[in-house]
Parts: sequence; structure tokens; C-alpha cells
Amino acid sequence: MLGLFLIILSQISLSEEEAVKRVFQNPLIKAKIEETKSVNYQKKEILSSFFPQLKSSFSYSYSTFVDKMTQKVVVGIDPVTFEPIFKVVEFEFGKPERKTFNASLEWLLFSGLQRVYLLKMLNALKNSKLKEKELKQKEMELSVRMLYTQGLFLKYAIKKYREIIEIIDEHTEVAKKRYKAGFALELDILRSEAEKKRVESQLAEFEKCYVKVLSSLKALCNIPADEEIILSDSLQPDTVFQEKKEKRIDIEILKDNLKMLEYNKKTEYSSFLPKIYGSINYIYGRPYGFFKDEWGGYYKYFIGISLDIFDFGKRWNEIRKKEADRKALLYTLEFLKKNAEEEIISAKEEFESALKGFKAAKKMLELARKSLEISKSQYEKGFISNTDFLDAVRRNLEAEILYLKSLSKLKEAKIRYESTLYGANLNL
Repeated sequence: MLGLFLIILSQISLSEEEAVKRVFQNPLIKAKIEETKSVNYQKKEILSSFFPQLKSSFSYSYSTFVDKMTQKVVVGIDPVTFEPIFKVVEFEFGKPERKTFNASLEWLLFSGLQRVYLLKMLNALKNSKLKEKELKQKEMELSVRMLYTQGLFLKYAIKKYREIIEIIDEHTEVAKKRYKAGFALELDILRSEAEKKRVESQLAEFEKCYVKVLSSLKALCNIPADEEIILSDSLQPDTVFQEKKEKRIDIEILKDNLKMLEYNKKTEYSSFLPKIYGSINYIYGRPYGFFKDEWGGYYKYFIGISLDIFDFGKRWNEIRKKEADRKALLYTLEFLKKNAEEEIISAKEEFESALKGFKAAKKMLELARKSLEISKSQYEKGFISNTDFLDAVRRNLEAEILYLKSLSKLKEAKIRYESTLYGANLNL
């Protein structure tokens, strides 16, 4: 009893909408969120470069050699000859020990508009990343809905196969009784058992596919592989088609990428302009200057202009490369716009075809069920052969699976239609 209770606890009853909620916690979507945050930090990094940067340092040095200069210094007058008296004196250039504290305020005053264009490029990149996240969410949502629909088809198909096996078992028992009574051949029993084996082999294939679909569904929904899930929804005919407004996120992303390339190209052009920078340094140390063995401080002011004059065509090649990339992206955008219209038309036609197939499958199922019911009664009364009854069973099974597949195709066609509206890729 306890074991059964633990098995029930480990099972997760999963509806389609619950699966969609779970997929939004997928690590791939979280990765897109972090990519957007990364762009925000890059923007802040560039904005901070518009303000002066405060730096500081402390250094200590000791030298075993200090350069010296000798010089004759007049120290008096010879009273006899009245000639000056000289003394050789040594002067040290600096001190062997030096301690220095340096504080500086550095400021890039003008960067040739590079930072302005970089900010605009990052704004376009941020928009692109936000749309990539939105597209990834839509792709994963529709992929989950597609997998869930396929899972429901397989679940109900497996159920139908098992029901057919029960019918064949019942039929085999009737055939055995008729054989004992002398109204049937042993061949009828063998044919029934062979038909059962054939259906069981097909059932095994469906069960294998069902396990794969559930495994993929668990991976997308971030459910542990050892957890068992039960699809709680039912497979119902969804015959209402509603047209929606087109929102091709993939095309919008390409447009943002075009803006990024344009700003990137302008950034390269701005590298031809000079850069102006300045700094204020305060230096406090000992010795103060060369000769004063005491603590003292002083300021240094600096302003400079930097201009790259010649780089063997490196910047021009970068600009040409960016322009080539931009044109390539324009051609891709043109293709996507044309292809989007065709995809939407094709998706609508797919739904119309699926709807016709559903109506035909529904009619076939009604006839097959009625035929099986009549065949069962007639076989028990001895009016038809065993082969005729097994044919009716086979046709009923085919009609049941065809009907379930038509329900699945209706839902899948609507999912594909929505994917074409957003430019979502379902082949994750």
C-alpha cells in the first residue's frame, strides 16, 4: 500500500497549459534574460567613460646607486697670493630611498563620437536581445504544445490498440468454443492469435514513440528524467480557425541587427577624428624634488590630442567589411519578408486540408465501428468467416488511428500557423 502511495506521489499530472508555464523556467530562456542584462552592463560601462576617472597609486623604491657631481667651490682667498681657495664638493642627484603617493584625475574629453555610436549600437542590441528572448519563449511554448499534442495522439492510440487486443482475445475465446463444438477450424484460432501478435508489435512501436515524446516534453519543461508524467488533457476536435495579426519577431530582430551594423560602421568612421584627453596629477612624496629630504607635494596638469594618421588601410577594410555584412543582411531580410507571406498562406491551406481529413476520418470511423459491431454478431451466429471478422477488426483499428491522427493534425496545423505569424522555429 505504501509503495503504491509513493508511486502516485512521484507522478506529475500535466495539462497543456501547465506544461507551457513550466517551459518558461527553461534554462535557455533564463540565458536570454542574462544576455539582456549583460548588454545593460555594457551600456553603463560606456556611460561611465563620459565622466573623469579617479586613480591613485603608492610606490616605494630604494637604489644602491645615486649619481653624483663634483664641483669646486670657493671657500676663501689666499692672504699671500690673493688667489681663491677651492674645495671639491660632491652633490647627489636624488636620494637612494624614495616614497611617492600619486592621485590622478583622468578624463577622455572627446572620442570622435565613438562612444555616442556605441551607445546607439548597444540600444539596438538590447532591443534585439529582448526580441530574441520573446522569440525563444514563443518557440518553446509552441514546441511544448506540439509535443503535448503528439503525446495525446500516442496516448489515445495506445489505448485503442489495447482495446482491439481485448476484442481479439474475446474473439479467440469464441473461436475456440466454436472449434470444440465443430463449427470452426483450428486455422481460425491460429489466424486470431497471429492477428493479435501483429497488433501487439504495432502497439510496441507506439509505446516506444510515446516514451520518446514524454522524454522530450520533460526536458523542455525542466522536469527530472526519473519523474513520471501523465498527460491530463483529452484529444478533442479543434475545428475553429481564427486569423491573427502577423508579428514576425525574426524580421524585427534582423532590422535591429541592421541598425547595429550601421552604427558600427559609423563608429569606424569616427576613428578618423582626433581624441582629446586630459589629466590632473597630485604627487606627494619624499624626497621633495631632487635634493630636499622631506615630504612635499605638487600638481601636474596635462592635456593631449591623439590622431591615428596611417594604419595601412585597416580602418577602411573594417568599414568595407561592415558594409558588406549590412548588404548581406538586407538580402536576407528581403527573402524573409517574401517567404513569410508564402508560409502564412501555406499554413492556412494546411489547416483547411486537415479539416477535410478530419471530416472524412470521422465518417470512416462511424462506418468502421458499425461494421465491427455487425461483424462480431454475425461471426458469433456463424454467418461470416473468421477472416471476414478479423478484416473488420483491422479496418476498425485503422479508422480509429486515422481519426486520432486527424485530431492531432488539426491542432498541429494551428500551431504551425501561429509559428509562421511569429517566425518561430519548431525544430528545437
